[in-house]
Order: sequence, then structure tokens, then C-alpha cells
Amino acid sequence: MAAKEAKEAKEAADKSGRAAAALWSEPEWNFWQTLFLLLINYLALFLFGWLGAQPYPGERAGVVEYLIRGFGGAFVTFALLSLFLRLKKLTPAALGLDRPRFSHALSGIGGGFILFLLAGLSGYLISLLFGEPDTQNFALAVEGSDSWWQLAALLLLGSVIAPLQEELMFRGLAYPPLRKMYGPAGGMARSAVFFALIHFDLPRFLPILIGGFLLCRLFERSRSLWPSIIAHGVWNGLMVAIVVIQRDFLN
Repeated sequence: MAAKEAKEAKEAADKSGRAAAALWSEPEWNFWQTLFLLLINYLALFLFGWLGAQPYPGERAGVVEYLIRGFGGAFVTFALLSLFLRLKKLTPAALGLDRPRFSHALSGIGGGFILFLLAGLSGYLISLLFGEPDTQNFALAVEGSDSWWQLAALLLLGSVIAPLQEELMFRGLAYPPLRKMYGPAGGMARSAVFFALIHFDLPRFLPILIGGFLLCRLFERSRSLWPSIIAHGVWNGLMVAIVVIQRDFLN
């Protein structure tokens, strides 16, 4: 009886995964609509005062401001995506959020370590060729955190909220119409370039480009957004760990 129930559960999960894949591989939106949604997102952030210069993230006021902007920006993005799905009469499965599986966790964790290594290697080569770039605001905020709750909030933001936000927007929303127009390889390449450009961080263009391509590859291979969300979270989480180790044990 238990074996029969397990088989039925597996068949239901496979059916759910195939249905979700069919939804995102044949999107009911185009890339221009994706760009319009991104424009609305940035406009909302501008109106809230969450774009542009901010207090130095390495100081206490800067850490708090960074957290407000990070969580506030994610809320805006999730609200816009929810409205978009409602207007299109779609479910989150259309963006690749199908039923999570154990295999998604395994591929996501493995992919996260690979991303960390490749992005770190490419960043190191760039620093050798062009010099060390300025420290990212996220790393400065982690360095400047002076309490456990600040570090925990930054870890939550960097390893859970931001990966979910960016994967929904750049893989779940932006990649499917590019894939439909240019095929999997062309879509992944263009999606990665778009992801790197939208960060407005020229010194880190190559690491972000590599990360964007590999995250898209995880999405394409698994037909689910969960592996790329987990990989992105592991990538950012390892960055937090490195910064904390350097701050607390090596300096």
C-alpha cells in the first residue's frame, strides 16, 4: 500500500513538473513586457527613495539603510510579480515555481559551489589584470554589521530573499521569452548578458555574466526555478561566510 502511494505521489510530481515546464517554455508574455515590469519596479524604488546614493554601508546607519532598501525592494518586486500573474491569469508555475523536489536541492547546492568557485576565479583574474575593484555594498554591510540580528538579517536577505527575487525576475520572467525567440542556447546567452548589464557593475561584469549563464542553465536543465534559487542562495551565503571569516578571524 505504501509503495503504491509512493508511486502515485511520484507520478503526480512528474506530471506537475511537466505541466510547469510547459507553462514557462511557452510564455504568455514577451520580453518587452518584462522590460516594462522592470521599469515599473525601478520607478517604484526611486519613488520610495531606495535608488541612488546611500549612507556608507560599513557603518551602523548604512547597514540599517541597506536592509531597508533590500527588503523593501524585494517586497515591491514580489508585489509587482503577483499583480502580473493575476492580470495574466497565471500561477507561479508559469515562472518555474513548481513543486520542489530533493533533486532540486542537490543540484542547487552543487551548482552554488560551482558558481562560487567560477565567479571567484574570474574575479581574481580580473583583479590581476585591472586591479582590485571597489568592495560591493553587500560585503561592506556584512563587514559593518555589529550585532547578531544584523548579520542574520543580511544572511536572510542575501541567501533567501534576494535569490528568490532575482531568479523570479531574471530567470523566471526574462528567460522564457528570450528562449522562445532565440532557442535555449541563444536565450541563455542573452539572458546572462541582460543579467550582467542590469547590475550596473562593470568591474564584475564577467563574474555576473558567468553566474547568470550557469543559473539559467540550471533552470533549463531542471525545468524548475528551485535549483537556480538554491544555487544563487548558496553562492551568496558562501560570500557572507568568507567576509565574516576575514573580518573576525583573519584581521
